[in-house]
Amino acid sequence: MTYRLPVFMILLVTAALQGKAQEARFNGDWFIQNLGPTINTEYRDRFSMISPDGLALYFSSDRPSNLGNPNERGRKPWDIYVAWRNSADEPFGEAVNLGPTVNSPYRDHSASFSPDGLSMYFASDRPGGCGGYDLYVSYRQDANDHSGWQAPEHLGCTVNTRFDESCPILTTDERTDFALLYLVRNALPGEPNHDIYVTQLHLGTREFEEALPVTELNTSVHDGHFDPRHGLIWSLRDGGYGGADLWVTGWLEQGGWSPPENLGPSINSEHNEELPSATSDGRLYFPSDRPGGFGDEDIYVATPADP
Repeated sequence: MTYRLPVFMILLVTAALQGKAQEARFNGDWFIQNLGPTINTEYRDRFSMISPDGLALYFSSDRPSNLGNPNERGRKPWDIYVAWRNSADEPFGEAVNLGPTVNSPYRDHSASFSPDGLSMYFASDRPGGCGGYDLYVSYRQDANDHSGWQAPEHLGCTVNTRFDESCPILTTDERTDFALLYLVRNALPGEPNHDIYVTQLHLGTREFEEALPVTELNTSVHDGHFDPRHGLIWSLRDGGYGGADLWVTGWLEQGGWSPPENLGPSINSEHNEELPSATSDGRLYFPSDRPGGFGDEDIYVATPADP
């Protein structure tokens, strides 16, 4: 199902992998398209992350075939899925569960991958962590082998805490060449009130250091995800169009992130738009509970029309 939206112009300020701000102006219409039944189901399909080339989509779903036992509402725990295609203009093939090597009988979600595609970071509340949701990493030898992920490794109790950590994104600071891991943390279990944090990989120990809040991006409400590669934020902050909205920020020359700007009504609705990710050609992928989908939450793509 495809919707053609009114003409809307935005300035999308993106943060490159090296931390420099870049600008891409989208002129004309946005086309919002549901990714269809190979991705979306009657269940909840969310926590999506698109690869930069647009060929692989990782997301989480609570389908009945998942590992683990259903909760009191009959929902299975989140499992991580992948779907891929040969061209960014083709539809995705059927989504595949990553299986018990990666997924557990507990909740596994918000997977993202390193720039080289060989590391996948995600959140899980499986036993053996430091608190609620903790961050894990899995490795593979071939960036095109979606079944080649190895058993996940826990990131340790320096970056993980007794609180919930999720939505990890790995990038590189061009000024220092250090690996940075952005994440969100919820210090109020049971309530949606995450803040954005960042941690640096210690070159000596090869472990992530204590995560610190990114104060210029956080509010008193839910700031649920930040993609520093493109400056994209999922937030319930004031100034939106209804539920959670998608926002964008950019890296300032003097350092720090600019005040986030709402992506506007061509993307956001009175319903919830969540966890945005983008391709190198400027397409935005995001889950939403807007009407007209296949289930409670579906994954959509927003494509800018040619000027």
